[in-house]
Amino acid sequence: MRTLLVAICLAAPAVCLSQAGPAPSLKAEYLYRFLLYVTWPADRFLRLASPIVVGVVADDALASELRRVTTDREPQGRPVVVRSLRPTDSLSEVHAVFYGSSMNPMLAQLIASATGSVLIVTEAQGGLALGSVINLILEDQRLLFEVNLEEAKKRRLGISASLLSAAVNVAK
Repeated sequence: MRTLLVAICLAAPAVCLSQAGPAPSLKAEYLYRFLLYVTWPADRFLRLASPIVVGVVADDALASELRRVTTDREPQGRPVVVRSLRPTDSLSEVHAVFYGSSMNPMLAQLIASATGSVLIVTEAQGGLALGSVINLILEDQRLLFEVNLEEAKKRRLGISASLLSAAVNVAK
């Protein structure tokens, strides 16, 4: 599994990248893989079989693709529920949230309002400095990611060593 993650993260096919950025299908695969390698505190789930709820803010194409990617897959033995969200929606029942580049002008405010054990994934220059846990970056026509360990600890999230080793940057 680790080999597959590293292969996806480090050898993203150029066909998935366009002038507008990475295709929703590639971002959806990354988001799904993150769910495999991040752990939440037990108190974030009502039951052992409770789903991992992922919110995708203002990107219906990505939300749709993530639904497709997670169909019949259960990371950590849990089903995945994908919700399309507006920037003003509550994150109280969300385990992970993705803010795409269209949210960059208000990203600092959105991240600050996301309290608790929420995995925040962004696609922004300087996303880690704003408080993101995982930030997607495009470098040399490849989609890569960086991780903010300090923010993960603040949010009581566990990040596996496998995921950290695949990251292009790990901020401590």
